Amino acid sequence: MKNQYFADQNDYFKYDLLISLAKQLTVKKLSVVWMLTPDDGSHDGGKVTYSRGASDSGLYQFLQKSLHDGTRNVARIDDYFKGAGHDLDYCSYGDSETFCQSDRATYFKGIPKANLDDAVIFLDPDNGLEVQSKGKTNGDKYVKLNEVELIYNKMGKSSILVIYQHLPHVHRKFFLYSTYSKLIEKLKCPMPVSISDNTIAFIILAKDKNRQKEVLQALHEYTRSHLEIYD
Repeated sequence: MKNQYFADQNDYFKYDLLISLAKQLTVKKLSVVWMLTPDDGSHDGGKVTYSRGASDSGLYQFLQKSLHDGTRNVARIDDYFKGAGHDLDYCSYGDSETFCQSDRATYFKGIPKANLDDAVIFLDPDNGLEVQSKGKTNGDKYVKLNEVELIYNKMGKSSILVIYQHLPHVHRKFFLYSTYSKLIEKLKCPMPVSISDNTIAFIILAKDKNRQKEVLQALHEYTRSHLEIYD
């Protein structure tokens, strides 16, 4: 995640979905694990015209005001949750520090256990899960499978883990189901599910099959016509 992406179309989709999941699954927390990388001067994050989604209008208005004010910083979302009136604790980890590739093991081990109990947990790398083409210069844009495993093993039984995934220019189903296979092999988890707008996806993991069924139902309750669910 970069601050330059804050309040763009994908960012709105993210918060809109996470809040909806947290409410439908009746968890107490929305916990975000940031992997914050420096702004790069590109035009990424420029899609700032979008319609309001499933949430109340407050989220949409808050993000649009942030764009208007020129305050694109991920730490600002804390202000929204403080004033939104959601029956939900917002827990943020790493929203004010640049994610350091050389010290990532310490970073992930430092996530408070309390943030992972009875929560929708969101992992927010720039690109998503690690790929073979990942190198030394861009490794900070990807989350490693062993880092996902660490969070998954520490999280509470009622919690779910949501991972941001940019979709490469390959067959969507093939890519996602191949990714699911890697996660199942590593974590011994139930079949993941995801929701996608055909550009990005959010891959969701639960601890048991019953919870995953509840996740799938929540996604069907949330989904709009232009979104696809892969289960």
